Amino acid sequence: MNKITFPSKSRMKRQTVADLQDGLRLLLDKGLVRLSDAERQAVEERLRTERTKNHYGLATRKLVELCQEQHHLRPNGAVDESTAKVLNAVLEELGAFSPAAPDQHRLVGGQVRREDGQPFPGAMVRAFHTNDRGTLRLGEDATDAEGRYTIRYAKLPGLGLAAEGDPVGLTGRRSASAGAVRGPIHTVPG
Repeated sequence: MNKITFPSKSRMKRQTVADLQDGLRLLLDKGLVRLSDAERQAVEERLRTERTKNHYGLATRKLVELCQEQHHLRPNGAVDESTAKVLNAVLEELGAFSPAAPDQHRLVGGQVRREDGQPFPGAMVRAFHTNDRGTLRLGEDATDAEGRYTIRYAKLPGLGLAAEGDPVGLTGRRSASAGAVRGPIHTVPG
């Protein structure tokens, strides 16, 4: 991932916007932007669309504003020097700018099944690391037609995941149009 540069603002289209969107997506994935589940899902979908066009649209602006508010900056939705500095510091802490060493990669996967034993396609599975400092979202994947998922993530500094045997919590849900599934899901190692 590249560092976030400034200035960046609404209606811009260039690679630096894509870099910003990649950083915002990582912050979303790690649960570092405060949003309700419904807001998060809507913003993620819009951000994904904007990212395909390198377009600084409403979702990008909203996420920048939220980050600015959370870090006590003036929330204007544009990336200025102070906003870029704060976002880059947070991303640096997450190890976003240095490639993970091969032994730093982690993987969790399995198969989600309904209570009747049938595969559960289309479910969103999220992996979390929880400790006394809180909960950190590691990643997510949608299940395929057979209910299988794979979540890859990089070991983050200071979490000691490998030494603790990767204590990962899994939760899942389907979109509202497909019916809701909440809480823990059962996985079958796959």
